[in-house]
Amino acid sequence: MKKPTFPRVPYPIASRPKHRSVKRRSPIGNHCESFGKKFVSTSLLNLGFLLLAFRPLPQEVLLATLPQDEPNPLPTVEVPRVQAVVASHAQVSLQQVDRIWESTQAQLELAQNPPTVYHVAPEEFRGQTVYDVPLPSQDRVVALTFDDGPWTETAQILDILRKHDARATFFVVGSHAENKVDLLRRIVAEDHAIGNHSWNHRYHPVSTTEAVREIDRTSDFIYEVTGVRTGFFRPPGGNLTNGLADRAAQQDYAVMMWSLDSLDYTVSVPEIVNNVVDRASPGAVVLLHDGGGNRARTVAALPEILDRLEAEGYRFATLPEMMELSVSRRQKSE
Repeated sequence: MKKPTFPRVPYPIASRPKHRSVKRRSPIGNHCESFGKKFVSTSLLNLGFLLLAFRPLPQEVLLATLPQDEPNPLPTVEVPRVQAVVASHAQVSLQQVDRIWESTQAQLELAQNPPTVYHVAPEEFRGQTVYDVPLPSQDRVVALTFDDGPWTETAQILDILRKHDARATFFVVGSHAENKVDLLRRIVAEDHAIGNHSWNHRYHPVSTTEAVREIDRTSDFIYEVTGVRTGFFRPPGGNLTNGLADRAAQQDYAVMMWSLDSLDYTVSVPEIVNNVVDRASPGAVVLLHDGGGNRARTVAALPEILDRLEAEGYRFATLPEMMELSVSRRQKSE
């Protein structure tokens, strides 16, 4: 595999056409359009008069009509406090809309003109089986990895990660991604890394021909849809002996295992949280799942995992980011 070039290559937004063709319409069509405009205008005008007619009277007018010797039955409203609450909610809503808009725009740009982006390991990790990434204790960085998607819960997991401004690595199954192209593009658009998890998620021993097909078909599909060339492979089920991992290593992939298994596929939500938080350490590779079954427990556990690790000073990086940091720290210490 050719050594990648960083950072990412920017890509243009496709421009809109300046002219549109207009079909000729018959006189009847023009008459209908004119009538429609008049009808809408008249209806809006009538609606405006109705709103004015039934608009509540100002509080001071209502008070003037009450006898002066009776107590004021109208509730008083703290206008500044109400305005502050409304403004606060409006600000939060606008921020959420902005984030969704940015993500949507990035996905549209990606679909129109995908760049070539490399999600690969530094040279020293390629062709190796990797369980964790060496980091000094002061670099409180972990890599969250999600297997077996894209799936039903992938969108929820992406929403949670975006809220925390956290980056992760998604090991996708090609046959799943084929039916979730929009989610695959969203993963890339929101700056997460993508890894290869084979096309059919085989556990049984495979021939060399099948191993090549399982790996290459998935990587080629990822590139065709997103423009990403990935150099990470995770063997299904962590099986290092069925032929897939060996073939990936021969093709210079970093064969990624994990150092911390959340067990999110078998235990309760509190246990998932404790499995991750209690055992986290700098350079840990955390195994989670966004596909392959009902991942509602992972979705429920993820916000607390992020909150508690953030409170302990951790931040979340993609595998290529964490590996680049490891190489940088080692070079400085030599």
